[in-house]
Amino acid sequence: MAKEKGFYKASGLDVDIKEYRNDISTVDEVIKTHASYGVGRSSLIVDRVDGAAIKLLFPAFQSSATVFLATKKFGIKNIQDFKNKKLWVYLIS
Repeated sequence: MAKEKGFYKASGLDVDIKEYRNDISTVDEVIKTHASYGVGRSSLIVDRVDGAAIKLLFPAFQSSATVFLATKKFGIKNIQDFKNKKLWVYLIS
C-alpha cells in the first residue's frame, strides 16, 4: 500500500516489493544480493547466531515482543549463549 500511495517515491526511493514464497529463503535472497532488505521472523536471531552475514535492523508490525528469559544458574549473558539450548515458546494470540 505504501508503494501504491507513493510514500517511497516521495522519499526518493525506488522500491520493488517481491511477493513472499515458501520455497525461497529471505535470508539467502539478501545474502546473495538478490534483495537489499528482507522481512523475517524471530528465527532471524537463530540465523544470525549461526553465522549468517545479516544485520537485524528492527522489529516492524510487531504485536508482541519476543523475550528470552533465563535464571542466573544457566549463565546466559548474551544471545550466543542460547545456542544448543532448549527453549520453551509461549505464544499469546
